[in-house]
Amino acid sequence: MGTLVIVKKYNRCLFLMLILLLYSTASIANPRVVGGFEAQPGAWPWMMGLGYAEKENYFGQYCGATLIHPNWAMTAAHCVVNTEDGLITAVENLVVFIGVHNLKTDTGKRIALQRIIIHPDYDFHADKNDIALLELKKPVTDIMPIDLPGQYFTDPVMPAGTAATLLGWGNIKPSSIFIDPSEEIFFPESLQQVSIPLVSNETCQNAYTTYYPEFDINIATGMLCAGLANGGKDSCQADSGGPLLVARAGVNSWTQVGIVSFGAGCAQENAYGVYTRVAYYTQWISDTICRASEIPDRPQLSIKALSSHDFQIDIDTAASTGSFYRLYYAPYPDAKHIQYTDLVMRNHVVLQNLNATQRFYLVVQSYQGVCVSAFSNTAILLPE
Repeated sequence: MGTLVIVKKYNRCLFLMLILLLYSTASIANPRVVGGFEAQPGAWPWMMGLGYAEKENYFGQYCGATLIHPNWAMTAAHCVVNTEDGLITAVENLVVFIGVHNLKTDTGKRIALQRIIIHPDYDFHADKNDIALLELKKPVTDIMPIDLPGQYFTDPVMPAGTAATLLGWGNIKPSSIFIDPSEEIFFPESLQQVSIPLVSNETCQNAYTTYYPEFDINIATGMLCAGLANGGKDSCQADSGGPLLVARAGVNSWTQVGIVSFGAGCAQENAYGVYTRVAYYTQWISDTICRASEIPDRPQLSIKALSSHDFQIDIDTAASTGSFYRLYYAPYPDAKHIQYTDLVMRNHVVLQNLNATQRFYLVVQSYQGVCVSAFSNTAILLPE
Protein backbone atom coordinates (compact mmCIF):
# COMPACT_ATOMS: atom_id res chain seq x y z
CA MET A 1 0.00 0.00 0.00
CA GLY A 2 1.26 3.48 -0.84
CA THR A 3 1.61 6.51 1.38
CA LEU A 4 -1.59 8.13 2.65
CA VAL A 5 -2.25 11.56 1.13
CA ILE A 6 -5.11 14.02 1.12
CA VAL A 7 -6.31 15.13 -2.31
CA LYS A 8 -9.13 17.63 -2.82
CA LYS A 9 -12.05 16.86 -5.14
CA TYR A 10 -11.65 19.67 -7.60
CA ASN A 11 -9.19 19.83 -10.46
CA ARG A 12 -9.91 17.35 -13.25
CA CYS A 13 -6.55 18.15 -14.88
CA LEU A 14 -4.69 17.72 -11.58
CA PHE A 15 -6.56 14.49 -10.92
CA LEU A 16 -5.46 13.04 -14.27
CA MET A 17 -1.86 13.96 -13.51
CA LEU A 18 -2.10 12.30 -10.09
CA ILE A 19 -3.42 9.14 -11.71
CA LEU A 20 -0.28 9.04 -13.83
CA LEU A 21 2.08 9.81 -10.95
CA LEU A 22 0.65 7.93 -7.98
CA TYR A 23 -0.04 4.24 -7.71
CA SER A 24 -2.28 2.81 -4.99
CA THR A 25 -2.11 5.95 -2.82
CA ALA A 26 -4.94 6.51 -0.31
CA SER A 27 -6.61 9.88 -0.57
CA ILE A 28 -9.36 12.20 0.50
CA ALA A 29 -10.97 13.12 -2.82
CA ASN A 30 -12.57 16.34 -3.96
CA PRO A 31 -15.87 15.27 -5.53
CA ARG A 32 -17.98 14.87 -8.74
CA VAL A 33 -21.51 13.51 -9.10
CA VAL A 34 -21.64 9.69 -8.97
CA GLY A 35 -24.83 7.65 -9.32
CA GLY A 36 -26.95 10.42 -10.76
CA PHE A 37 -28.31 11.45 -14.14
CA GLU A 38 -28.13 14.34 -16.58
CA ALA A 39 -29.88 17.46 -15.33
CA GLN A 40 -32.62 19.15 -17.34
CA PRO A 41 -31.04 22.00 -19.35
CA GLY A 42 -31.89 25.35 -17.76
CA ALA A 43 -33.31 23.81 -14.58
CA TRP A 44 -30.53 25.26 -12.37
CA PRO A 45 -29.89 28.74 -13.83
CA TRP A 46 -27.68 29.98 -10.97
CA MET A 47 -25.29 27.02 -11.32
CA MET A 48 -21.79 28.15 -12.27
CA GLY A 49 -18.53 26.54 -13.26
CA LEU A 50 -15.12 27.76 -12.11
CA GLY A 51 -12.24 27.26 -14.52
CA TYR A 52 -8.97 28.50 -15.96
CA ALA A 53 -9.32 31.64 -18.03
CA GLU A 54 -7.04 30.45 -20.86
CA LYS A 55 -8.95 27.21 -21.42
CA GLU A 56 -12.34 26.38 -22.90
CA ASN A 57 -15.10 25.37 -20.50
CA TYR A 58 -14.72 21.58 -20.74
CA PHE A 59 -10.96 21.47 -20.30
CA GLY A 60 -10.75 24.45 -17.96
CA GLN A 61 -13.57 23.69 -15.52
CA TYR A 62 -12.29 22.22 -12.25
CA CYS A 63 -14.82 23.35 -9.62
CA GLY A 64 -18.43 24.35 -9.26
CA ALA A 65 -19.85 27.60 -7.88
CA THR A 66 -23.22 29.31 -7.46
CA LEU A 67 -24.55 32.80 -8.08
CA ILE A 68 -25.61 34.17 -4.66
CA HIS A 69 -25.78 37.91 -5.53
CA PRO A 70 -25.70 39.79 -8.85
CA ASN A 71 -22.05 40.66 -8.14
CA TRP A 72 -20.90 37.57 -6.26
CA ALA A 73 -20.46 33.81 -6.61
CA MET A 74 -19.75 31.29 -3.86
CA THR A 75 -17.45 28.25 -3.99
CA ALA A 76 -15.15 26.18 -1.76
CA ALA A 77 -12.02 27.87 -0.46
CA HIS A 78 -9.84 24.94 -1.51
CA CYS A 79 -10.86 25.65 -5.13
CA VAL A 80 -9.01 28.97 -5.09
CA VAL A 81 -6.08 28.33 -2.74
CA ASN A 82 -2.76 26.91 -3.93
CA THR A 83 -2.11 23.71 -1.99
CA GLU A 84 1.67 24.17 -2.10
CA ASP A 85 2.09 27.71 -0.77
CA GLY A 86 -1.37 28.48 0.66
CA LEU A 87 -1.73 31.58 -1.52
CA ILE A 88 -4.97 32.59 -3.21
CA THR A 89 -5.01 31.97 -6.96
CA ALA A 90 -4.55 35.14 -9.03
CA VAL A 91 -7.92 36.42 -10.24
CA GLU A 92 -6.64 36.95 -13.78
CA ASN A 93 -6.05 33.20 -14.10
CA LEU A 94 -9.68 32.25 -13.35
CA VAL A 95 -13.11 32.68 -14.88
CA VAL A 96 -16.63 31.64 -13.93
CA PHE A 97 -19.30 30.73 -16.42
CA ILE A 98 -23.07 30.64 -16.11
CA GLY A 99 -25.86 29.59 -18.43
CA VAL A 100 -23.98 26.44 -19.41
CA HIS A 101 -25.36 22.90 -19.47
CA ASN A 102 -23.01 21.17 -21.90
CA LEU A 103 -19.40 22.19 -21.31
CA LYS A 104 -18.42 21.53 -24.92
CA THR A 105 -21.35 23.01 -26.85
CA ASP A 106 -22.69 25.79 -24.60
CA THR A 107 -20.71 29.01 -24.20
CA GLY A 108 -23.05 30.77 -21.76
CA LYS A 109 -21.54 33.82 -20.10
CA ARG A 110 -17.88 33.77 -19.12
CA ILE A 111 -17.16 36.33 -16.41
CA ALA A 112 -13.76 37.44 -15.14
CA LEU A 113 -13.18 37.85 -11.42
CA GLN A 114 -12.55 41.12 -9.61
CA ARG A 115 -11.66 39.70 -6.21
CA ILE A 116 -11.47 36.46 -4.23
CA ILE A 117 -12.25 36.38 -0.51
CA ILE A 118 -11.70 33.19 1.49
CA HIS A 119 -13.00 32.74 5.01
CA PRO A 120 -10.48 34.25 7.45
CA ASP A 121 -10.38 31.00 9.46
CA TYR A 122 -10.03 28.62 6.52
CA ASP A 123 -7.84 25.63 7.40
CA PHE A 124 -6.81 23.63 4.33
CA HIS A 125 -5.36 20.73 6.29
CA ALA A 126 -8.44 20.26 8.50
CA ASP A 127 -10.90 21.25 5.73
CA LYS A 128 -12.55 23.74 8.11
CA ASN A 129 -14.35 26.90 6.97
CA ASP A 130 -14.04 25.74 3.36
CA ILE A 131 -15.87 28.66 1.74
CA ALA A 132 -14.86 31.47 -0.62
CA LEU A 133 -16.63 34.41 -2.24
CA LEU A 134 -15.86 35.49 -5.80
CA GLU A 135 -16.56 39.08 -6.82
CA LEU A 136 -17.52 39.31 -10.48
CA LYS A 137 -16.18 41.98 -12.83
CA LYS A 138 -19.61 42.21 -14.45
CA PRO A 139 -22.88 41.71 -12.57
CA VAL A 140 -25.38 39.03 -13.57
CA THR A 141 -28.72 40.84 -13.70
CA ASP A 142 -30.86 38.43 -15.72
CA ILE A 143 -30.66 35.40 -13.41
CA MET A 144 -32.11 35.13 -9.91
CA PRO A 145 -29.45 34.04 -7.38
CA ILE A 146 -29.89 30.86 -5.38
CA ASP A 147 -31.54 31.18 -1.94
CA LEU A 148 -29.37 30.67 1.13
CA PRO A 149 -30.69 29.39 4.49
CA GLY A 150 -31.06 31.25 7.75
CA GLN A 151 -28.36 31.16 10.40
CA TYR A 152 -27.38 27.87 12.02
CA PHE A 153 -27.31 27.73 15.81
CA THR A 154 -27.71 24.44 17.64
CA ASP A 155 -30.10 22.27 15.61
CA PRO A 156 -30.31 21.93 11.83
CA VAL A 157 -33.66 23.03 10.50
CA MET A 158 -33.55 20.09 8.11
CA PRO A 159 -33.16 16.80 10.01
CA ALA A 160 -31.13 13.77 8.95
CA GLY A 161 -32.88 11.92 6.15
CA THR A 162 -34.02 15.10 4.37
CA ALA A 163 -33.65 14.64 0.61
CA ALA A 164 -30.96 16.83 -0.91
CA THR A 165 -29.86 17.36 -4.52
CA LEU A 166 -26.26 17.58 -5.65
CA LEU A 167 -25.09 19.19 -8.92
CA GLY A 168 -21.81 19.04 -10.81
CA TRP A 169 -19.75 18.25 -13.89
CA GLY A 170 -17.35 16.02 -11.94
CA ASN A 171 -16.25 12.42 -12.37
CA ILE A 172 -19.24 10.06 -12.49
CA LYS A 173 -17.34 6.85 -11.75
CA PRO A 174 -16.97 5.67 -8.13
CA SER A 175 -13.37 5.86 -6.93
CA SER A 176 -11.70 4.21 -3.97
CA ILE A 177 -9.60 5.90 -1.30
CA PHE A 178 -6.56 4.74 -3.27
CA ILE A 179 -5.53 6.68 -6.36
CA ASP A 180 -5.22 3.79 -8.79
CA PRO A 181 -4.44 4.33 -12.51
CA SER A 182 -6.49 1.23 -13.34
CA GLU A 183 -9.72 2.84 -12.06
CA GLU A 184 -12.04 4.15 -14.73
CA ILE A 185 -12.84 7.87 -14.66
CA PHE A 186 -15.24 9.81 -16.82
CA PHE A 187 -15.94 13.52 -16.85
CA PRO A 188 -19.29 14.24 -18.54
CA GLU A 189 -19.95 17.09 -20.90
CA SER A 190 -23.38 17.83 -19.40
CA LEU A 191 -24.38 18.88 -15.89
CA GLN A 192 -25.34 15.97 -13.64
CA GLN A 193 -27.56 15.74 -10.58
CA VAL A 194 -28.22 13.16 -7.89
CA SER A 195 -30.49 12.93 -4.84
CA ILE A 196 -28.95 11.92 -1.51
CA PRO A 197 -30.17 12.17 2.11
CA LEU A 198 -28.67 14.47 4.71
CA VAL A 199 -26.79 12.67 7.49
CA SER A 200 -26.26 13.88 11.06
CA ASN A 201 -22.78 15.06 11.98
CA GLU A 202 -22.67 12.41 14.70
CA THR A 203 -23.38 9.58 12.25
CA CYS A 204 -20.86 11.03 9.81
CA GLN A 205 -18.16 11.38 12.46
CA ASN A 206 -18.74 7.84 13.73
CA ALA A 207 -18.42 6.43 10.21
CA TYR A 208 -15.11 8.18 9.51
CA THR A 209 -13.71 7.32 12.93
CA THR A 210 -14.69 3.66 12.59
CA TYR A 211 -13.96 2.94 8.94
CA TYR A 212 -11.36 5.56 7.95
CA PRO A 213 -9.34 6.28 11.12
CA GLU A 214 -6.19 6.86 9.06
CA PHE A 215 -7.58 10.20 7.85
CA ASP A 216 -8.23 11.56 11.38
CA ILE A 217 -11.25 13.50 10.14
CA ASN A 218 -13.07 15.86 12.52
CA ILE A 219 -16.60 16.73 11.40
CA ALA A 220 -16.84 20.29 12.71
CA THR A 221 -19.96 22.36 13.40
CA GLY A 222 -19.53 24.25 10.13
CA MET A 223 -19.75 21.02 8.14
CA LEU A 224 -22.71 19.06 6.81
CA CYS A 225 -22.78 15.44 5.64
CA ALA A 226 -24.90 13.65 3.05
CA GLY A 227 -24.94 10.32 1.27
CA LEU A 228 -25.72 6.64 1.68
CA ALA A 229 -24.10 4.21 4.11
CA ASN A 230 -23.68 1.66 1.31
CA GLY A 231 -22.28 4.27 -1.09
CA GLY A 232 -23.16 4.49 -4.77
CA LYS A 233 -24.18 8.16 -4.87
CA ASP A 234 -21.79 11.01 -4.12
CA SER A 235 -19.82 13.97 -5.37
CA CYS A 236 -16.37 13.38 -6.88
CA GLN A 237 -13.41 15.06 -8.65
CA ALA A 238 -14.38 18.45 -10.22
CA ASP A 239 -17.59 18.78 -8.15
CA SER A 240 -15.93 20.77 -5.36
CA GLY A 241 -17.42 24.18 -4.73
CA GLY A 242 -20.76 23.15 -6.21
CA PRO A 243 -24.11 23.17 -4.39
CA LEU A 244 -26.00 20.77 -2.17
CA LEU A 245 -29.66 21.82 -2.28
CA VAL A 246 -32.95 21.15 -0.53
CA ALA A 247 -36.41 22.07 -1.74
CA ARG A 248 -37.69 25.21 -0.02
CA ALA A 249 -40.88 24.56 1.91
CA GLY A 250 -43.97 26.40 0.74
CA VAL A 251 -42.50 27.81 -2.47
CA ASN A 252 -41.30 26.35 -5.75
CA SER A 253 -37.62 27.02 -5.25
CA TRP A 254 -34.42 25.65 -3.73
CA THR A 255 -32.09 26.55 -0.89
CA GLN A 256 -28.36 25.86 -0.99
CA VAL A 257 -27.48 24.20 2.30
CA GLY A 258 -24.02 22.89 1.42
CA ILE A 259 -20.87 23.43 -0.65
CA VAL A 260 -19.05 20.33 -1.91
CA SER A 261 -15.89 20.03 0.19
CA PHE A 262 -14.28 16.60 0.64
CA GLY A 263 -14.72 12.87 1.23
CA ALA A 264 -12.89 9.55 1.34
CA GLY A 265 -12.86 8.52 -2.30
CA CYS A 266 -16.17 8.84 -4.15
CA ALA A 267 -19.38 6.90 -3.44
CA GLN A 268 -17.64 4.45 -1.09
CA GLU A 269 -19.34 2.57 1.73
CA ASN A 270 -19.49 4.46 5.05
CA ALA A 271 -17.71 7.44 3.47
CA TYR A 272 -20.31 10.19 3.47
CA GLY A 273 -19.70 13.31 1.43
CA VAL A 274 -18.72 16.28 3.58
CA TYR A 275 -19.99 19.76 2.71
CA THR A 276 -19.51 23.24 4.05
CA ARG A 277 -22.67 24.05 6.06
CA VAL A 278 -23.81 27.28 4.38
CA ALA A 279 -26.13 28.27 7.26
CA TYR A 280 -23.12 28.54 9.54
CA TYR A 281 -21.71 31.33 7.36
CA THR A 282 -24.72 33.42 6.31
CA GLN A 283 -23.87 36.29 8.64
CA TRP A 284 -20.26 36.34 7.41
CA ILE A 285 -21.49 36.33 3.81
CA SER A 286 -23.82 39.27 4.47
CA ASP A 287 -21.16 41.22 6.36
CA THR A 288 -18.62 40.59 3.60
CA ILE A 289 -20.48 41.34 0.39
CA CYS A 290 -23.55 43.47 1.21
CA ARG A 291 -23.42 47.24 0.93
CA ALA A 292 -25.06 49.28 3.69
CA SER A 293 -27.90 50.18 1.33
CA GLU A 294 -28.64 46.47 0.75
CA ILE A 295 -28.98 45.49 4.42
CA PRO A 296 -32.60 45.64 5.68
CA ASP A 297 -33.43 47.69 8.74
CA ARG A 298 -33.84 45.93 12.06
CA PRO A 299 -37.49 44.76 12.39
CA GLN A 300 -39.65 45.08 15.49
CA LEU A 301 -41.57 42.13 16.91
CA SER A 302 -44.74 42.17 19.01
CA ILE A 303 -46.98 39.47 20.49
CA LYS A 304 -50.67 39.87 21.29
CA ALA A 305 -52.48 37.25 23.39
CA LEU A 306 -55.83 36.39 21.78
CA SER A 307 -56.52 33.89 24.55
CA SER A 308 -54.48 31.84 26.99
CA HIS A 309 -53.68 29.43 24.13
CA ASP A 310 -53.79 31.61 20.99
CA PHE A 311 -51.33 34.36 20.04
CA GLN A 312 -50.86 36.86 17.26
CA ILE A 313 -47.32 37.68 16.12
CA ASP A 314 -46.76 40.91 14.22
CA ILE A 315 -43.65 42.26 12.52
CA ASP A 316 -43.41 46.02 12.13
CA THR A 317 -42.63 46.40 8.43
CA ALA A 318 -42.43 50.17 8.73
CA ALA A 319 -39.17 49.65 10.62
CA SER A 320 -37.78 47.26 8.03
CA THR A 321 -37.10 47.60 4.32
CA GLY A 322 -36.86 43.80 4.01
CA SER A 323 -39.77 41.97 2.43
CA PHE A 324 -38.81 38.51 3.72
CA TYR A 325 -38.62 37.30 7.31
CA ARG A 326 -37.30 34.43 9.39
CA LEU A 327 -38.77 33.72 12.82
CA TYR A 328 -36.23 32.20 15.23
CA TYR A 329 -37.44 30.40 18.33
CA ALA A 330 -35.86 28.73 21.36
CA PRO A 331 -37.41 27.03 24.41
CA TYR A 332 -38.13 29.26 27.38
CA PRO A 333 -36.35 29.62 29.77
CA ASP A 334 -33.17 27.66 28.88
CA ALA A 335 -32.94 28.96 25.26
CA LYS A 336 -31.39 25.74 23.97
CA HIS A 337 -31.90 24.31 20.49
CA ILE A 338 -32.50 27.52 18.55
CA GLN A 339 -34.35 26.92 15.29
CA TYR A 340 -36.19 29.03 12.74
CA THR A 341 -39.07 28.98 10.31
CA ASP A 342 -39.07 30.97 7.10
CA LEU A 343 -42.09 33.29 7.02
CA VAL A 344 -41.26 34.35 3.44
CA MET A 345 -43.32 37.55 3.00
CA ARG A 346 -45.70 37.08 5.94
CA ASN A 347 -45.48 39.73 8.66
CA HIS A 348 -48.54 38.54 10.56
CA VAL A 349 -48.86 35.03 12.07
CA VAL A 350 -51.46 33.51 14.40
CA LEU A 351 -50.45 30.54 16.58
CA GLN A 352 -53.32 28.51 18.00
CA ASN A 353 -53.93 25.82 20.60
CA LEU A 354 -50.57 26.18 22.37
CA ASN A 355 -50.08 24.75 25.85
CA ALA A 356 -47.80 25.43 28.81
CA THR A 357 -45.06 23.18 27.40
CA GLN A 358 -44.78 25.33 24.27
CA ARG A 359 -43.11 28.42 25.68
CA PHE A 360 -40.53 30.15 23.52
CA TYR A 361 -38.24 33.09 23.08
CA LEU A 362 -38.88 34.69 19.67
CA VAL A 363 -36.83 36.98 17.46
CA VAL A 364 -37.19 37.97 13.81
CA GLN A 365 -34.65 38.76 11.12
CA SER A 366 -35.37 40.47 7.81
CA TYR A 367 -33.51 39.48 4.68
CA GLN A 368 -33.18 40.46 1.05
CA GLY A 369 -31.29 37.79 -0.82
CA VAL A 370 -28.07 37.10 1.10
CA CYS A 371 -28.23 40.42 2.95
CA VAL A 372 -29.63 40.12 6.49
CA SER A 373 -30.70 42.61 9.11
CA ALA A 374 -29.81 42.74 12.77
CA PHE A 375 -32.12 40.66 14.94
CA SER A 376 -35.30 42.21 16.28
CA ASN A 377 -36.15 42.72 19.92
CA THR A 378 -36.78 39.50 21.84
CA ALA A 379 -40.35 38.53 22.72
CA ILE A 380 -41.53 35.70 24.96
CA LEU A 381 -44.44 33.43 24.14
CA LEU A 382 -46.06 32.18 27.38
CA PRO A 383 -49.19 30.06 26.83
CA GLU A 384 -50.92 28.68 29.92
